[in-house]
Amino acid sequence: MFYFYITGLSGKHDRVEMYAEKVLKHFFGNRIKRPIDIELRFEKTCEPAVGYCHGDHEHIVIEISKHDINKKKISIEDMMLTLAHELVHAKQLIRKEKINHNQSECEAYDIEQLLFDKYWSNN
Repeated sequence: MFYFYITGLSGKHDRVEMYAEKVLKHFFGNRIKRPIDIELRFEKTCEPAVGYCHGDHEHIVIEISKHDINKKKISIEDMMLTLAHELVHAKQLIRKEKINHNQSECEAYDIEQLLFDKYWSNN
């Protein structure tokens, strides 16, 4: 069971939580019975990246930047694409997947657009 905590985002909390839950259910279905805390922190900036995911198989922190390195506001769509990417990393942490950084990033980049299109764009 996933428990979401969202900070730094005005409005859209319900839609973002639903989106994140659907993405994780894409990977796990209803097989997760233990509690997993997922913090979604929308930060002014996460330089030099636009998102980060860290934690362990029980508590995950995902940081999403609201502004790029040029201080330009990032659209909600781009933030949600980044969130899809970071949720792939969350899946890797939850499953305790033993893969290197390059494999981890390749998987996230390979599937982020599909997840975004299926669970954000169509809702």
